[in-house]
Amino acid sequence: MGFPNLPGVPSLKGVSGGAVAVTLAAPLINNLLDKLKPAWGIYDAAGKKKVIEPDSFLGVDYQNESNVSNYPIERGAFSSYNKVRTPFSAVVKISKGGAIKDRDAFIKVLEQLAASLDVYTIITPETSYFNVNLEEYDYRREVHHGAGIVIASMRFVEIIEASVLLPSSNVSVPPDKTATVPSAQSMIDNGMCQAAKIYASASPYLNLSLPFASSQK
Repeated sequence: MGFPNLPGVPSLKGVSGGAVAVTLAAPLINNLLDKLKPAWGIYDAAGKKKVIEPDSFLGVDYQNESNVSNYPIERGAFSSYNKVRTPFSAVVKISKGGAIKDRDAFIKVLEQLAASLDVYTIITPETSYFNVNLEEYDYRREVHHGAGIVIASMRFVEIIEASVLLPSSNVSVPPDKTATVPSAQSMIDNGMCQAAKIYASASPYLNLSLPFASSQK
């Protein structure tokens, strides 16, 4: 785009139309890229619905560690033989301002999340943390942030789900063919048994009367 030569106006170099178009379109492109990025938030297990609405996210502290098992050997040395990953933890710091009713609703949501057994998903621009539950939280108000702003720290831990196989009480155990007498058979656990009454005739060798037993008819 050129500029006309006018009296008293110094000559200016022409600016191309492409440069002007890029300058004008840059804010629109940035807004579009920001919308395409995953938003900061604490969502449900599916990662679709936010479970809490803070005004801003102040940071995330992530910790992931493993335990290495060691055992002593000769001459005071040790050897490592196993490594077990422990559940990771993430501390999310958020803040909430606004009216008193907004801050009150924010604190109540914190209490509900702490009491819930549901799992959640923490989404950040770089990565996401799945299958976490709120283990503890605290909030404070600081002078330099203003008394009307609640700053909360939420500590999430990973929930590792494992399937447990319980033995069935209907398992049939074959008899021991090597046993010479019935009392030598292996003991079989059939689970809970029905309680039965104890009669005095059931203990002929004791020659004792059982006060809690009823007479057999």
